[in-house]
Amino acid sequence: MLSKTEVDITTQAAILARALADMDKMRPQITEFFRSSKSKRVVFTGSGSSYCLSQSGALMLRHYAGFNTEAIAAGDLMLNFDVYANSLEDAILVLPSRSGQTSEVIRAIDMIKKRGINCRIFSICGLGDTPLAKLSDLALELPYLAEEAVCQTRAVTVFFILFGALAAIAGGKDDMYAELRQMLPEFEKYIPVTGNAIKEFLQNKTFTSGVILADAELGGLADEGAMAIKEICLLPSNYYHLLDVRHGPIVTINQGTICFLISHKLAPGLLNPLIADLKHRGATVVALQGKNGELSGQDLSIIVPDCKYAASLGMFLITAIQFASLYMALATGIDPDTPPDLKPWIKLDDK
Repeated sequence: MLSKTEVDITTQAAILARALADMDKMRPQITEFFRSSKSKRVVFTGSGSSYCLSQSGALMLRHYAGFNTEAIAAGDLMLNFDVYANSLEDAILVLPSRSGQTSEVIRAIDMIKKRGINCRIFSICGLGDTPLAKLSDLALELPYLAEEAVCQTRAVTVFFILFGALAAIAGGKDDMYAELRQMLPEFEKYIPVTGNAIKEFLQNKTFTSGVILADAELGGLADEGAMAIKEICLLPSNYYHLLDVRHGPIVTINQGTICFLISHKLAPGLLNPLIADLKHRGATVVALQGKNGELSGQDLSIIVPDCKYAASLGMFLITAIQFASLYMALATGIDPDTPPDLKPWIKLDDK
């Protein structure tokens, strides 16, 4: 019998296709919502996985649509509201939330409204009829999105790709929007092939830490990948920029480290020496690369489609990490569905 986490991971292609179709229905409203922004300022906020993805969302909207963007952790915004208040005036606030009811997010919105800050809210919620959607000026509700397991997997994939679609819509980049949709059949084929390859590769292997290396739009998603390793298989894990890992963190990499690496701007002259340095430290290296296969020295190559836009690669990267987290958990007798002391969403109980 499959674990709930495995079901969540293996069914996400259909869920992603449905979410993109629902976003497509709202495309005219979303286009007008962002084009009518006078300040061209957008603030992303969320907690946990949603904050990691907000970092990618902010970068994509800045790069592809020319908005002035910022990503703020919802708890930080709530606790240090005065520090960020000026950033919120006349801004659009983008809020991804699987539950639509995380306390830090709801309280931050309450503070915005009590202060009389002129701020419009666009939310994407993984459940229907949520407090967050009711507080939003425009909400994309996806009541079929939330996972059966505690840890976020398919919701993460969907939020990231929807942020890419949002940047394409706001920036008028029809080719980027089309590429995201064109990747869906490739993604559907990729899931079972990659799941089986990773499961076989990880047989008789144990690890004590994980590292994810990525850059640019994939950075926030890679940070979430490190969180998935922490949550699902309970291993310490971190995200670093590709070339930055040599600037200190490499000293913590050893024979117990599994390292995932991806780069949209393939530069084998720089990345192959990096792989060699990671191997010198004893790491097991998994490299995601296109069909040309210019990277060398890694322990496992995962082939991904050649994409014009890095945003399209996100679904392939995060799914590989999710599968690895799942199978590392099962190999050590950890229940991936119910990590200790982790809840699907956080409700603060101080009042």
